[in-house]
Amino acid sequence: MSSIYANLYIFLVVIIPAMAVCMAPIITSIITNIINPEITLLAFTLTSATEFTVTLGLASTVKN
Repeated sequence: MSSIYANLYIFLVVIIPAMAVCMAPIITSIITNIINPEITLLAFTLTSATEFTVTLGLASTVKN
């Protein structure tokens, strides 16, 4: 039963905020794309890779 709560905690604390943070560059890129299309893709790729790494790090820390 405790593992269900642990998984729920991981979902609420790690996954939902990470999804929100990962959505931010997408929204930003849509706005930036109108202004300057070249910068957008690079910035989006960098932020997505960083957030993915941070999310994995947080998930493994909480799990351990």
